[in-house]
Amino acid sequence: NQITIGIHGNDRSSYPFTGKISNFRVTVGTALYTNPLPPDNDVRFDRPLRPHTKVTNTKLLTCQNSSGSITDASDNNLTITVGGNAAADANHPFEAAGNDFTTGLAFDVPTSDLGNIANTKLLTLQEKTPTTVTNGAYHFTSNTSKVLASHADFNLTSSTAFTVEMWYYLVAAPDSRALWDFGSGNAFQLYTASGNMKIYGLGGGYIIDFGSGVGRTLNQWYHVAITGDGSNNVKAYLDGTQVGSTYNASWSITGGKVLLNGNLALSQPCNKGIEAYFSDFRIVNGTQVYTGAFTRPSGSLTTTGGTYPSNTNVNTSITASHTKILTAQNSSGSLVDNSASGHTLTTHGTVTPRAGFVNLENAKDNSTSGVTPTHYNNVSFSYATPFAHTKGSVKFDGNGDAVIFRASADFSF
Repeated sequence: NQITIGIHGNDRSSYPFTGKISNFRVTVGTALYTNPLPPDNDVRFDRPLRPHTKVTNTKLLTCQNSSGSITDASDNNLTITVGGNAAADANHPFEAAGNDFTTGLAFDVPTSDLGNIANTKLLTLQEKTPTTVTNGAYHFTSNTSKVLASHADFNLTSSTAFTVEMWYYLVAAPDSRALWDFGSGNAFQLYTASGNMKIYGLGGGYIIDFGSGVGRTLNQWYHVAITGDGSNNVKAYLDGTQVGSTYNASWSITGGKVLLNGNLALSQPCNKGIEAYFSDFRIVNGTQVYTGAFTRPSGSLTTTGGTYPSNTNVNTSITASHTKILTAQNSSGSLVDNSASGHTLTTHGTVTPRAGFVNLENAKDNSTSGVTPTHYNNVSFSYATPFAHTKGSVKFDGNGDAVIFRASADFSF
């Protein structure tokens, strides 16, 4: 048996290592690091502050010479063959203040969150524990999973103010699928088409196009709201920002039905749904909840309003009787309508209550500079942290995730 350091041991030519290796030690029969620590009982240890020494069952101890030949300091005193121009080097990971390797450049690794000390220009990846935005969601496990409610409450018209909204999380999102439908079918749909999210119906076909790929990213929570002002104007908002153009026309919906995850014009259960999570689905017939750009909800919706970081352009005093359905709010138990009407919900396929939307704060700058980051792909909060019972970190899954902080003179040094 042999050990090769710095290059592939099979052909001694591939995968060469460029750099410096210090204090390479092999022990056979003795486990040196075995102390499990809470909370998860992973084995952790402090990094060595002094060069390795021989311990029981040390079979090889090398890469310790500062000059001259590369030798084995174990009792075996193995012969070491040097390949290429590998050579002893005076550099090592320890402080070179005589024999005291704990002073000078060496320091203790932090055991708690870093703080905002003088001249801190960037302090990030310290995200706090996430907050719960919605208390539950309904998991539509396939394209034939559906929830149907039937009542004249759902007959909307262009002459009466209304709002239809919900949070949605796409697990799969093929085209030609309806996230909701009203009336007798094709009357008012949130619809996937040509790679986009669109509003279909209300007498006009595809009346609002959210834009190229907008609202179609998988595994991401979106808040969508469609509003009517009672004067024929219909607008769509995604995460509080208007998408597409305002639609103006006279129309009415009859049939007294609303279907989540499918097309009411087809025999049920149709296959025109998707796999997704819906949360806080609410129909308000008689009130335009959002009158312009708004900040999406930060808490669960209620029959009279909800919780928002800002109430700008938000009606938080809805007449309770105007809320005709409020569902997808519980994380367990039966499917339920939490409006005063308490409509019966008929299920097709498998629809399962699950945990709701939890706001996972992404990377931000906690320094006094307050540099604004740009998040790419789906970086998100993680509970993983090198410290016990403090904040968290930011998760990068290796699929294009990045956090970029805009150019700043603070970073010039």
